[in-house]
Amino acid sequence: MSKVVVGMTISLDGFVNDRSGSVAALYSDFESFRDFEPMQEAIQKTGAVVMGKHAFAMAEDPDLYADNYEFQVPIFVVTHEIPNKQPKETDKLSAHLESMWLTRIPPVETGGCHEKPA
Repeated sequence: MSKVVVGMTISLDGFVNDRSGSVAALYSDFESFRDFEPMQEAIQKTGAVVMGKHAFAMAEDPDLYADNYEFQVPIFVVTHEIPNKQPKETDKLSAHLESMWLTRIPPVETGGCHEKPA
């Protein structure tokens, strides 16, 4: 049976990234982090990666995922706007860019109860 594991890096005070989107403050030495045993175990056990558009765009060139990304598995990118350029793929890494529109319909108040607009 497969497992779904969610992972995210966040500091104890809630820092995820700075205003420019950089996560450099979270990784003082990313190369040594890749060699960290729990990270190596995660790399070996991961069958696919799901990420949003902003996480995917952290690579200046999406082709860098094909040769440099530690998780050489299918990558599913959930985004509203699929980029014009399909990233380079390898025999292990494939990119799946999925357009997903999530719409929140606010309730309309009518006489003390909430109803969805028609």
